[in-house]
Amino acid sequence: WIGFFTGTNHPTTLVLNSRGDSKGVRKDSQVVSDDMRTTDITMTFDYTFDGFPSELNIFLTSKYQQRRPHLNLFWRTPDGRQIPLGEISVSSTAERVALSIDQRLIRRLDGLSPEVGLFADPATVGKDKTPKPLKGKYELVIEGLVFEKDADLDAKLVVYGTVHGMGGTDHRRRDLMIALLWGT
Repeated sequence: WIGFFTGTNHPTTLVLNSRGDSKGVRKDSQVVSDDMRTTDITMTFDYTFDGFPSELNIFLTSKYQQRRPHLNLFWRTPDGRQIPLGEISVSSTAERVALSIDQRLIRRLDGLSPEVGLFADPATVGKDKTPKPLKGKYELVIEGLVFEKDADLDAKLVVYGTVHGMGGTDHRRRDLMIALLWGT
């Protein structure tokens, strides 16, 4: 409804999960040695919105006994750029990578917040310019190494939108329809 009345295509929340059969997710594994294997996860999605998302998170789930998996994270844009997001050793069975508050990533994006810098059209970024989203196919690429025979790795990407539900959301992502119904 928000988009209908404002005439703007506001971003909705996108969730891609390597566990299950999420559309746009590919998980490949290749044996390197007896105790080492690559586990690569590629999450592809179309971004067709007129605004930027409100937050970006990656939730990692790993299964291992003693040796933690090691990951390299990359972001691919529709115009072919590949932006390194960083490296991480997954320290617990469930971990969150909050891209929106990653200070190293913010510096790498020339001071832009990741939810803007990762989606912005480079032609609209710069001094005295207002960034606009680059529409098209984006990819989160996770190149993982696991060091045990039964070790495994899964990931979930959540691109939080600015609207959800029939009435949209407030600044804390709470569904406004609940407030409207309660008030009525």
